[in-house]
Amino acid sequence: MKMSTSRRDAEKLRKHLRTSKIHFRRACQQLVQLNTRLRFLTNRYQRAKEENRRSFRYSLRLRLALFEGTRNMYYDFAMAKLSDINEVTGILNEMAHDNSDDEYSNYYTESDDVDDSGFMET
Repeated sequence: MKMSTSRRDAEKLRKHLRTSKIHFRRACQQLVQLNTRLRFLTNRYQRAKEENRRSFRYSLRLRLALFEGTRNMYYDFAMAKLSDINEVTGILNEMAHDNSDDEYSNYYTESDDVDDSGFMET
């Protein structure tokens, strides 16, 4: 039995949605870890500053800049994935509403919702 084009497209979109959600969750986990590491490095930098340890301050400042840049890139990536998730979800919902047949009514389900808890944890 050959699947219709819209059905095939919906399956591709659902697969893309699942992949995007996995990438989004992993990026969020990395953001939490990077924020923890940044707090630790910031504390070390402040302690070196208070003790006027310039050689330590310089190396810590370089590390802080590296981690901040990495965190910003993960944040941009996570936001792009979230935007992608919202876009694909909207398309799947439109497809479900356009095709009110039972065959097409299950393009998007509640189980596809994104659990974005902890995304902006700092």
